[in-house]
Order: sequence, then C-alpha cells, then structure tokens
Amino acid sequence: MLLNKMKYLHNLTTQEQHIVDFILQNPSIVFTNSAQQLAQLTYTSPPTVVRLCKKLGTKGYPDFQLKLALEIGIQGTPLNDNSSVEEDNSGLPEMDSILTFYDQALTETRKMLNKNDLLKILDWIVQSDSIDIYGMDTNYYTAQQASARWNEIGYKSNAFNSVNLHYLNQINDDKKVVSFIISHTGRNKAMIDASRILQKQNQHCVSISGSSVSPLAKHCDANLTAYVLNEQPEVHKNIYTLSTKYIFDVLYLSSVTHT
Repeated sequence: MLLNKMKYLHNLTTQEQHIVDFILQNPSIVFTNSAQQLAQLTYTSPPTVVRLCKKLGTKGYPDFQLKLALEIGIQGTPLNDNSSVEEDNSGLPEMDSILTFYDQALTETRKMLNKNDLLKILDWIVQSDSIDIYGMDTNYYTAQQASARWNEIGYKSNAFNSVNLHYLNQINDDKKVVSFIISHTGRNKAMIDASRILQKQNQHCVSISGSSVSPLAKHCDANLTAYVLNEQPEVHKNIYTLSTKYIFDVLYLSSVTHT
C-alpha cells in the first residue's frame, strides 16, 4: 500500500524524503496540485516528484494521485495519527478521492479512443436501421440507458441481456444493424457467444471492454476500450461503468448532429 511505502521506504534521496514528509503532513495537497506545483511547494523539481512516484510503484504523478486518493477514500482514515483530511470535507475524504478517480477514468478513456474508429462506428450508427446493445448485470442497465437516449432522438435501438435468436433470425441482408457488446473483461462467455452469432449475420459488431485484445474483441469489427482500474476491487466496476457511459455519450452526442 502507498501509505506504508511512504512511511517505511528507505532508498530515498533527501529531496524525495522531504516530499514524502510534506505529503504525509498535507495529504490533500496531492489532490489539488500538479507535479510542478508540488515541486514548487517542496522546493524540489517536477522530475524529482515523478521519480518518487515511480519508486513508490506507480506509473507517474497522475497514477500516484489516483491510487493515493483511492487508498485514503476506501480506508476512511488519515495518513498518520497527527494529520487529517481537510476539515471542510466534514469527515468525508471520499468527496475528493471519488472526484479524482472519476476524472482519471474519463481522461484515460479519452486517451484510448481512436478518432478514426469513432468516425467509422458513427457512420455505421447513422446508416443503421437498428442499434442493438448487449450487456449483463450492471452492463445491462448501461445498455438500457444508452438505448433509451437513441430512441428519444429517432433512432431505433434495443437493449438485450442475452442473445435473442428469434430476433436475430428475422434480420435479413437488407437490414443494417450495428450491435454493441459490453463486457468488463471481454471474457464473458455469454457475450462472446453473442458476438459469434452476430458475426454470422454479416452485421457490424462493436465490443466495449477493458482490453483491445480480449476474446470478445476478436469476434467484433471494432473495439472501444474503457478504462479499467484493477487495483481497487471496491470501485473498479463503477469506474468501468463510468468509462462505458462516457463512450456511449460521445457516440450519442455525435449522432445527434446527424439526425
């Protein structure tokens, strides 16, 4: 855990140790300042801040911010016995930590989206006779919400939590259907089976999962990758759901201009 690493890591330079001490005494400073600003506050340099983050096992300062925020928020405890999260949070450190990892989820998802892929999928949507969305459990609720929004602006859309063979058998070559399949891991057997069946229908199929090389992605014409946070099981489903909704919002709002 980051808290223990910061308290007990020994292979730190004098400057790095100073930054650690500063963070331990001022935990909220991490969530409200960039690496450059933290460096200025500690009279060090941005590369020193980033180097410290990597020594602590994170990929860089944004990743360090996210993981520290999650750790503080989930534990619900101060960093040490003599410090506490800002008083105006009224004992709710989750207020800042949730904001931090939500921002991280959307930012990372945006980075993974390819504009050309989105334009291609948008073209499929605009020309489609139906937009079908598949998902199980909480993903089904995401599918229902996205489907409802498209229906409101004149697109025909359906949400399914399993393969409807009767419905699929009624799809002929003259009908254009674009299908989205939502799966956190891309390894859900039911969703993979759905993609295989859809593939045989010669219709466009798009996977939305946490991996671009998942088994599900192999059976789809395109894949959109949503941000997945595996380190914190308590919140990773919420993060994936938020990322997925962001992807659908981008496609929905883009399709609005084409109606």
